[in-house]
Amino acid sequence: MDRQVKQMGVFGTIIILIIGIGILFGATYYKKHLDNKYGDWIHIKATVVDYEKEYKRDSDHGYDWYYREIVEYEVDGNVYKQTSQSSSNIRPIIGSTRDIAYNPNDPQDSVFYTKDKNLLSIILYAMGGLFTIAGVAGLTSKILKKRRVKQEDGPLL
Repeated sequence: MDRQVKQMGVFGTIIILIIGIGILFGATYYKKHLDNKYGDWIHIKATVVDYEKEYKRDSDHGYDWYYREIVEYEVDGNVYKQTSQSSSNIRPIIGSTRDIAYNPNDPQDSVFYTKDKNLLSIILYAMGGLFTIAGVAGLTSKILKKRRVKQEDGPLL
């Protein structure tokens, strides 16, 4: 029974290590995807011209108005509109500006761009690093414990 528990401990530690490495690879893929997609896009300011509002349930199970910004931006004399994919319970201020990035080959293809676009990859790197460190530390501990037990037993005569 004790041996099965020890084997499960080693197995669990290896699983944690594999999860950590997997998260690190996923974070790297996600970051490269963002850089490839938006790295060459042109960053400009867009002006909030309107908003959509929706009455929906909020986090404390009440109802509240939620707003999605509609912005306009100009490229080569053409005006484009973009509606935010996210909503907030703070009403947008008409005339304020938002950072966007647009595809130079297709200016209508745009995204609301903020500096915290990398926030998810930072969180993934941190989680992957923690899992990997926990896995390596756990395996190291198991190996050192096994060596200690062998040394304590001493050579058989």
